[in-house]
Amino acid sequence: MGGVMGIPAAIYLPGAALARWVDALPVEVTAFCAALLGAALGALLLLGQQHFGVTRVRKAISAADGCIFLFRGMALHATTEAGRRMIDSLPESREGQRIRLVTWLSRQSSELGEDLAALFTHQRPFSRDIVTRDGQDLEVTGETRGALVSVVLRDISAARRAQRIAEDRAARLEEECAYLRVMVSEAPALIWRRRGEKVLWANAAYCQEMVSRRGGQPSEIAWLFPDPCPPANAVQGSDFGPLQRRMPLRDAGGEPKWYDVTELPGPADDVIGFALGADGIMRAEAALKRFVETLTETFAHLPIGLAIFDKNRRLGLFNPAISEILKLDPTWLAARPGLRDFLERLRENRQMPDQQDFLAWRRKLTVLERDAEAASYEEDWALPSGQTLRVIGRPHPQGAIAFLFEDISSAVTLERRYRSEIETFRAVLHKLPEATLLFRPDGTLAFANLAFRTIWPELGAAEPGTHVSRLIALWSAQCRGAEAEASHPGSAGETVWRDLKDFITRHEARSAWSARLRPLDGRVLVLRVAPTPDGSTLVSFGDETDRERLQASLRARMSSLEQEADLARAGRIENRDRAEDSLRQLEEMADLAGRHRDSALRAGIADAVATLRIFLAPPDTSDSENSDLPGLLRSLQRPSREAAASRQIGVSIALPEGETPHLPLRSRDLRRLCFHLVADAIAASINHGQITLETKVSPDWLTIIVVTCRPARAVSLGEASPLVRRIAGEQGARIEAGPDGSGGRRLVCSVPLRTVEGGGGEAHVADLPGAPVSPLRGASVPALPDSPRDLAPVLVDAPRPDSQPAPPDRRRTAR
Repeated sequence: MGGVMGIPAAIYLPGAALARWVDALPVEVTAFCAALLGAALGALLLLGQQHFGVTRVRKAISAADGCIFLFRGMALHATTEAGRRMIDSLPESREGQRIRLVTWLSRQSSELGEDLAALFTHQRPFSRDIVTRDGQDLEVTGETRGALVSVVLRDISAARRAQRIAEDRAARLEEECAYLRVMVSEAPALIWRRRGEKVLWANAAYCQEMVSRRGGQPSEIAWLFPDPCPPANAVQGSDFGPLQRRMPLRDAGGEPKWYDVTELPGPADDVIGFALGADGIMRAEAALKRFVETLTETFAHLPIGLAIFDKNRRLGLFNPAISEILKLDPTWLAARPGLRDFLERLRENRQMPDQQDFLAWRRKLTVLERDAEAASYEEDWALPSGQTLRVIGRPHPQGAIAFLFEDISSAVTLERRYRSEIETFRAVLHKLPEATLLFRPDGTLAFANLAFRTIWPELGAAEPGTHVSRLIALWSAQCRGAEAEASHPGSAGETVWRDLKDFITRHEARSAWSARLRPLDGRVLVLRVAPTPDGSTLVSFGDETDRERLQASLRARMSSLEQEADLARAGRIENRDRAEDSLRQLEEMADLAGRHRDSALRAGIADAVATLRIFLAPPDTSDSENSDLPGLLRSLQRPSREAAASRQIGVSIALPEGETPHLPLRSRDLRRLCFHLVADAIAASINHGQITLETKVSPDWLTIIVVTCRPARAVSLGEASPLVRRIAGEQGARIEAGPDGSGGRRLVCSVPLRTVEGGGGEAHVADLPGAPVSPLRGASVPALPDSPRDLAPVLVDAPRPDSQPAPPDRRRTAR
């Protein structure tokens, strides 16, 4: 370090080094340095007085070495860096830096001011601890060093706090020690300290028990229990913690008083012992044993399997039902297997369901095994055998676990059936076209089907739980001012809604009733209300607007039809009279033809007359959508034989064998088709011929086979008449004609049973050209011609008796 005039460049040295350096300086140099330092400090104080305060003073004093001040007279000779910061932080004073420091310290403590005055005046050293106004603990030391006066300030706040903490802790320890002495001495448990077999100390309870057992005031404390004391090394060398025993003390009457004795190794070779009364535990264990025996007898009759595992996870209790339900050997169960072995045996015997994630399932049971108080287990096991078990695992106090195994196969089956019935019932209600609602006995809505939104679109979907009062308010608003016709007396108009609310909410005897509502939109609704056995109420709304309109239309139509029927009957009688006249004319023509020996013409006319008489017979009014084939064929035999009688043709109609179901064909349409097939065969046969008709029924087709044994030579064997083809076409049937292999004609008509239902219209009586349609039941009544000449187009060509075709001129004459 260099300097001017032998003065070092830096005068800020820590502690004692600064003091020694100052003592070695000449007086002139010291005075010069002090003056220079005072001027510098004064300038700094003037520039930064407003920025300094108590906080900076406190920080300066809190430095590691504190603040050291060396004064020569009134001037500050030297100081440390912390002292400089402190001086700079003090209020300015014209009397010098020593006065600034002394004034500040005197304000902190009056005794310190006196000590400083004695130091600077009489060079009397001092050392004092003070507490500043801002709560800082300071140690102030003053002494003289030759011509210099040293003042040292050190922050002892941390030391004081540590001292106070130590003092408080010591006081608390003493208080706690006193409490512990009292607690140990007055504890109801027996506590002692022994060395070998000699008891060194015992608490009041031990001494009192010893006095009560042996009497008098013994001079020394003796071992109380009858069993010998175990050696200290036996207690200290125990691998299982404290040495614990249950030992009795017997009174004069010989009654034992049980204690749980615990001894611990103490300092040196001492042993510390505790004895707690165990009479209550002994009584509780005996009661528990009796209780377990009672439970065992009770559980033996339970149908639910019970397995209780103790805190060591060993099977402690089970009933016979668990052996029956889980198919386990009672001998193996009596060996008290562990929980893991128990589960593994269930898995081996397939008395446990196959788990998709067996590890996760195993972890769940592991959690139950490790922490029984914080976990529980409940699951339904569906076994491969079809059996269903409900398994419940519940934690019990002291770490035990109880498992219940219940066979719920019957209950599960019943529940599934019940749930299926409920779902079916709901589906059926949703399919109903009527809006159906079910109200509970308290008047809240339990169910509403999908049709409710359709019947009452203004109300939207009815939420379950809605009270009937709110729904009635909405319904009455939609029907307000409309007519309501009730099915029981006293319920009309607005009273319907009041009756409905009372019916749903009351609980006396009730009977079903209905009412007809006419909302403001013009619809017609039928309200039906019925009670249920459980006290609920079933309410439905049916829309019968279309039904009423249809009934009105049908009533008008029936009135019109009755009038038309009267006209039709009159027209039919008139047509029959005209037909009878025409038939008489035909008979006269037949007699005339007989006199002219034209037998072919006479036979054709006779055949036409017979056919027309059949057509003119009163129509068969029986009709149905399904045809009874045997009955239909039986009813066809008589008219067919009458039609063939004039030509002496035999007609054989075979009835089906066995039981024949009703066919999905209208009976009139089928009868009409069969008759025309027979008529076509009669027309194609020679006189004295034979015709057979048989039927075959399959799931999809009705096959009608008509065979003409001796057809006329002029008849085409591969073609049916146009009339038969048209009638068959109306039924969607196929016609196939051809030889049968024996010289006859085979006509096969196949009528579909599934694709074509019975004809859409009513059956025709005849298919004569120009037949007017009768307004009654849609039947066709033939309009016969006025003269025999006009009848020629509808007559069937009749072959000659000798199977020879008629000459061309005679055929033209006949036609």
